Amino acid sequence: MIAIYILAPLSIILGTLSGYFNIAKKPVSRIFTKGLGSLLFTALALVTIYLKGASLYGILVLGALILGMVGDLYLCMNKDFVLKEKANVLFFIGGSCFFGGHVLFGVVYLISVPFELYLIPCLFVLPMLLAVALIVGKNKIKLGKLTPFAFAYGFILNLMLVVTVNAFIHNIDNVFGVLSLIAGILFVISDGSLLFKEFSHLKGNPVLIYVVLVTYYVAQCLFATSILFY
Repeated sequence: MIAIYILAPLSIILGTLSGYFNIAKKPVSRIFTKGLGSLLFTALALVTIYLKGASLYGILVLGALILGMVGDLYLCMNKDFVLKEKANVLFFIGGSCFFGGHVLFGVVYLISVPFELYLIPCLFVLPMLLAVALIVGKNKIKLGKLTPFAFAYGFILNLMLVVTVNAFIHNIDNVFGVLSLIAGILFVISDGSLLFKEFSHLKGNPVLIYVVLVTYYVAQCLFATSILFY
């Protein structure tokens, strides 16, 4: 348990510190701290799997965390380390890794916790909110060719949120349900803030940079820790 109390805070601190280096335009320090922070939440999952024992839930969560770690690195390289004409390729790879991670989180909860059918309508909330945001803020949010991908990503993100809500409903009195729900909510906050940070008139806003990072790293650490309580 001591390893959990060490790895989780270090992951969050290093991930947040990468935001400072992003604002300070120090790309090497940024990718180092962000990569190490992501490596630590992956290590946290390995520790919890070791303590709890191997399970399909633990292995799939670990896979989703690894995809997040890889996605982090590609998106950092996309912004700071390649020529502009090659940046889109790395952005696509990084975005696809995060998309795959969300899919994996959705799958692991769908097969681990019985799904309540009355939650199905909730699966379309985030895509609808995105549509409203694009209509209302058409001069402030510009996705361009990424619009179809944004809606697909929004649906998968919505799925991840709904299945964590579902997990909470079935585990309302234990730690697993609480950790899952908080992690799902924080992931939505992180990705929602990322949308505005990258594609709106608030692009590069320092507050959003930190909101994206803090909520993301806390969410990943909570998912990793949830393995111990599954």
